[in-house]
Amino acid sequence: MKYKLWTIAGALAASAQVLAQNAVPSSTLPDDFKVLDRELGFSGDFLYGNGYVQLPIGEALYTTQFRDEYGIGSGKFTTADRKSALYYGGTLSGSFGKTWYLDVSYSRGSTEGSLNDLPALDPDGQGRLQSNYKISDQFYQLYGKYAFPQFSGTRFGAYLRIGATYSESTATANYLETISGARGQYESTATDYLGNIGVGGEYFAYRGETFKITTVLEGEAFGGLRTSAIKESLRYDLLYSGAIDVDSFVYGGLGRGVLRFAKTLGEEGRWKFNVDAGFQGKYLINEFESIANDLGEKTYGVRKNNVDGTELLWGPYGRVGLSYSF
Repeated sequence: MKYKLWTIAGALAASAQVLAQNAVPSSTLPDDFKVLDRELGFSGDFLYGNGYVQLPIGEALYTTQFRDEYGIGSGKFTTADRKSALYYGGTLSGSFGKTWYLDVSYSRGSTEGSLNDLPALDPDGQGRLQSNYKISDQFYQLYGKYAFPQFSGTRFGAYLRIGATYSESTATANYLETISGARGQYESTATDYLGNIGVGGEYFAYRGETFKITTVLEGEAFGGLRTSAIKESLRYDLLYSGAIDVDSFVYGGLGRGVLRFAKTLGEEGRWKFNVDAGFQGKYLINEFESIANDLGEKTYGVRKNNVDGTELLWGPYGRVGLSYSF
C-alpha cells in the first residue's frame, strides 16, 4: 500500500514538472502588453427621410382683426409633406472598460415642398392653393450608454441609453389662394429641450477574427419642452400681421434597425472600420396650446378647437465610422 502511494505521488510530481516546463513564464510577455478596453471613434451619419410635418398656419392671424371679419379657426394645423429630406452629421464616441460609453453628436438637414391644405383659413377646402415651404433643422445630442456585462462573450448584447437633445428648427411658407387672391407668409422658429431614454439589442450573426456582422435594434422614447415664435402676414383686402410666442409639450419615439459590418485593421488590431446600413423612423406629437386659450375662449375649462400636431420622419439610415482602441 505504501509503495502504491509513493508511485502515485511520483507520477503527480513528474506531471507538474512537465506542465511547468511547457508553461509560458510571465516574464516572456511583452513589456508593453495591455488589455485594449478603451476606445475613441468618429462616425458620419446619414438619413434620407420622408414623412410629413404639421404647421400651425393661421394661429398668429387669430390675434388680428382678420379673425373677427372672416372667422378663421384656431388650433388647426396645416400638413406639409417631407420628401427626399437629407439629414447628415457626425458623432464622437468613447468607451471605458467595454461597459460605459459616451456619445456626442450633431446633425442637420432641410426639406422643401408644398402645403397640402389650409384648414384654419379655408376650413371647407374650396380654394385652390399654390404654395411652397422650407424647413431646416439642427440637432445637438449627448448620450451615455451602459452595456450589460452579463452578455459578454455571447452572441447577444444589450444596453441602456440615457441622454439629452437640444434642437433648433426654422420653417417658412408662402401661399396663394387663387380664387380669392389671398396671399400669405408664415415664419416660425422652434427650440426643443428633450430628455431621451432607450434600449438596444445586438446579435452577432458572424464573428471572425477580423470581421464581424451584427444585427442591431434600438428603441427610444423622448419628451420635453418646445418654445415657438410665430410671425404671419396675410394680404386679402387689407394687410393683416400677427406674432405670438407659444410653449408646448412634445413627446414621441424613435426606432432604428441596422446591419453593422466591422473590420479590424492593422497587425495589433487597434483600428476598426464600421459601416451601418438600415432604416430609422421618428414620430413626434406636439401638444400645442392654442392662442384661443389666452383669449379666454374655453368651454368648461377645456382647450377649444385644439388639435395636437404630429410629425413623421422615416427612411434609409447609414453610418460610416473609424475607431481606435487603447
